[in-house]
Amino acid sequence: MKISCNLSFTPPRRLALPGSVALDQVHPSSPVGPQPVGLQKLLDLVGGPKPPFDRVRIQTEFLEKLRQKGVSTGSIPEAKNALDSGFPVHFQGDAAGLRHCYREAVAQGSLTQAQADQALARLQSGEQVPEPGLALSADPALAAKLPAETILASSGSTQALANAVGGSDRVIGLRFPPPADRARVVEVVPGEATSPETLAKTLAYVRAIGKSPLVVASSPGLVLERVSLNLVNQGLRLFDELKSGEPQLDQLLATQIDQVALQTFWPRAFGKSPEETRKRVLTPMKAASGPDRASLSRALEAMHQGLGPGYAPAVGLQKGAPAPLSQLVEVPKALKLRIQERLQAAVMGAACQLLDEGVARPEDLERGLKAGLDWEIGPLELANEMGPRKALKLVEKLGAGFEICPALESKISFWGEQPFDFHYVDSHVEDSTAFITLNKPQRGNALDPKMLEELAAAVKAADADPSVRHIVLESAFNRQFTQGADLSWVNEAAKSFEKESWLVGVANLFGVAIPPFKMLGQYWTFRNVPKPYFNKGLASMAEIAASSKPTIAKIEGHALGGGLELGLACDYIVASENANLGFPEVHHGIFPAWGGTERLPQRIGRPLARWMILEGGYFSSGGSGPSMLTGQEARNLGLVDRVAPADRLDEAVRQLIQSGAADHKAEHNPDSIDLSGTRFESLRQRYATASTKDLLEHELAGLYNVPAEPEQQVRMKAVMTDAVELADARVHAGLKAHPEGDLLRSMRNSLKVSRLRSTFEKA
Repeated sequence: MKISCNLSFTPPRRLALPGSVALDQVHPSSPVGPQPVGLQKLLDLVGGPKPPFDRVRIQTEFLEKLRQKGVSTGSIPEAKNALDSGFPVHFQGDAAGLRHCYREAVAQGSLTQAQADQALARLQSGEQVPEPGLALSADPALAAKLPAETILASSGSTQALANAVGGSDRVIGLRFPPPADRARVVEVVPGEATSPETLAKTLAYVRAIGKSPLVVASSPGLVLERVSLNLVNQGLRLFDELKSGEPQLDQLLATQIDQVALQTFWPRAFGKSPEETRKRVLTPMKAASGPDRASLSRALEAMHQGLGPGYAPAVGLQKGAPAPLSQLVEVPKALKLRIQERLQAAVMGAACQLLDEGVARPEDLERGLKAGLDWEIGPLELANEMGPRKALKLVEKLGAGFEICPALESKISFWGEQPFDFHYVDSHVEDSTAFITLNKPQRGNALDPKMLEELAAAVKAADADPSVRHIVLESAFNRQFTQGADLSWVNEAAKSFEKESWLVGVANLFGVAIPPFKMLGQYWTFRNVPKPYFNKGLASMAEIAASSKPTIAKIEGHALGGGLELGLACDYIVASENANLGFPEVHHGIFPAWGGTERLPQRIGRPLARWMILEGGYFSSGGSGPSMLTGQEARNLGLVDRVAPADRLDEAVRQLIQSGAADHKAEHNPDSIDLSGTRFESLRQRYATASTKDLLEHELAGLYNVPAEPEQQVRMKAVMTDAVELADARVHAGLKAHPEGDLLRSMRNSLKVSRLRSTFEKA
């Protein structure tokens, strides 16, 4: 399977570590093992105003050479990652297990036979080792035989590798959390002597195989596992404390512990998630009764040796424990609180120890756990919600090495409490270009209020920096520029507001008998949640569009809804050939409210803007379903200024800047776009004259044509007709700010569509 990738590496000019503690500031009695190298020192290897290497040259030349020389590994998951991404692989030893893995993938339908054959054609095995560019899980004996330029990556200790080759500048730690072939995050652990070039090449490879790299310092065990396994361990210790010895009662207790764990850290997975999500999450009793119990116990024992008694494996993990029941059970309030506080303390304590040791930054921990382990709330986010003072009390109750917690203590003072600060927008300056990087992998760079604020602030700072001539907006990972507005945040915030607002509560109480009161509650919720959020998005896009310096959106993967509006707010768009661009809003009952109805017609003209916004940028492709607008098609349409293969996207941006074509703010002329011979020509003619009613009866009829009862079909048609008419009116009006009534009507449509579709799914 070919995985599209974002191969850029962005060395920071100045990388602050909010919330972290330098190693020389760690409390002297902090219960940690051997002191690791501070993360700041590791990141300084690739920092400084003038990076010691050319990031574009390294990533393109290294990956091209790697596709010639290949990768050497003895691990089946690592080999499959490389083969699926187009790299030749020399497999150390018998490759029968790897071939069996591909046969299973074909049988399960995750790969076609043709894709499996193409991947296996790149496989080499046998004793004769070629000259690879990268050796994964390299053993010292093999490392000594490889060419001097080979990068040596180890999942364990790197010291033996360094001794074998007489130096450690090309030795680096590379840890794949299990299961390695499906892990979305890879921990990259540079050593004190790892060269900046080695780190840059390793990061390029991790992104090339479709993973998000997490740069961390050396630590006993995987960084993410230190948090997740402490959750498992403390849950099992609580089980050992409360179990009765009666099998049925103990199984009920096991179910209650896992149920509370799901409710606390994976609320959307609780009771209603797809089976695949449940497989990925690691709850305490599931771990103790599963097939990986022994390996988890060994991992905890290794942490126990390096970190102290707080990580000693629980009895239940060593000897086994009852499997939880599949159905939901009742959990008494007092028991639920006890379980919840114990599990919360476990993850907050482990996360704060990592900060105390300087192993990782706060936002990296949150990103890694959410993107890599599907957590819906991170430990430091949890500490912010309950307050550092309460969090510290819960952690101290754990004892056994968790009594001292400088990371939490530093957030508490006589004057109050200071929350952990997370940043999901990174920025650095390189050769007079400011790179502003969206880095929130857990929700596909969804633009919530905090991210919008950080994005606007970063652009404003770059605009004010006299050393900056161009501004580039990009994503830190492949396959997703940004999925746009974070509608899940809107829904969650609205529910929270309805619970906390006494006015909404009273309105809903009386709304059962007196409908106007319920409408008042809905209106008050809208005024305080969605409206400020959409206004913030509109203001952020305006801030980007108003920059005095040319702005460039570098798009790979999905740029949908608000994500495409972000691209439109920039002067130039450079997209990969396989990027996907579109406005699916109207399918949800809303319209592009962040300036899309104004800026899109300015780029491609009103007729095609109508098509993109009303149809979502989808093409009908017969029985195979709709296909989204690709980067190459967007270039033909005039929406995108330049297009390039995914692994040449950085080079395309550099050429745009160096050619001088992006030295001035862009001026777009839709009338100059030649659409002759393309399918856009007939679309432009059709949407130039067709009425909204005519479009609803023909091209847009499928919007509401979903399997349902006739009555539901009629209701869906009415809602979608209103949504389309509203979106079309905004395209024609081209307003910079949308009347409050339009937004209210749009949000109501969105809620109705969501509820109707939920009914269809249940039916």
